[in-house]
Amino acid sequence: CYAAGAAIASVDAALEGAEAVTALVRPPGHHATPDRAMGFCLFNNVAVAAQHAFDAHGLERILILDWDVHHGNGTQDIFYQEPRLFFISIHQFPFWPGTGHWEQQGHGQGHGTTLNVPLAPGYGDESYRLIFESLIEPVIATFRPQLILLSAGFDAHWRDPLAGMKLTIKGYHEMAGRLRAAAAAVSAPIAVILEGGYDLDAVAHGLHATMLGLLDRPLLADPIGPGPTQNEPDIRPLLKRIRDIHPLGETVEPPGE
Repeated sequence: CYAAGAAIASVDAALEGAEAVTALVRPPGHHATPDRAMGFCLFNNVAVAAQHAFDAHGLERILILDWDVHHGNGTQDIFYQEPRLFFISIHQFPFWPGTGHWEQQGHGQGHGTTLNVPLAPGYGDESYRLIFESLIEPVIATFRPQLILLSAGFDAHWRDPLAGMKLTIKGYHEMAGRLRAAAAAVSAPIAVILEGGYDLDAVAHGLHATMLGLLDRPLLADPIGPGPTQNEPDIRPLLKRIRDIHPLGETVEPPGE
């Protein structure tokens, strides 16, 4: 599958020092499980790329961040018992495929290396900023991945016709900038694997903004603009609950440390 091959090539390029490496792939992959295709996904591109990094490059710690609006159920299933890989998914819930509750944290040796952030509709830029600040950045600092793979879907944008989140193009740029800074602090290269999105303008401009953020370059304008004015729900109680029950990498003993 060319999509999985492109994801592998992106890992090779990132580990060789290239910046903002992106696999522009179709079909996406994060719903594909170890034994079946699912949700427009034939092979799990990001999982294939991560396994390649383990096998061909000898890495000992990898983090996958999935910000597609749908839970990356396939990626979670593949690495649910793998202590060397930390999987984070921010997604709308309840929503298709119906998985991704915050109580799902990994199993066996992989317990504590899955972090789900399930969101009701209506959350936008400010809430995602708090997710990075409260959850994602502490995990990266503690787990110290040697490679970060971003499963980048853009269907959490406010204009996506299938979902109910309120991210803007500016919000994607800000998230990418925060990810770049957190990765730089632990010397982890980043490779981006394209996932879903059903508004083509939001996908195109969201990916462009993500690349600018990863390159530490400014976003001069949001060509789509903000969505209809709507106050976001208060995300702080959910973040506190997740922090109270999840070790956030603190009790995980990453191999190689």
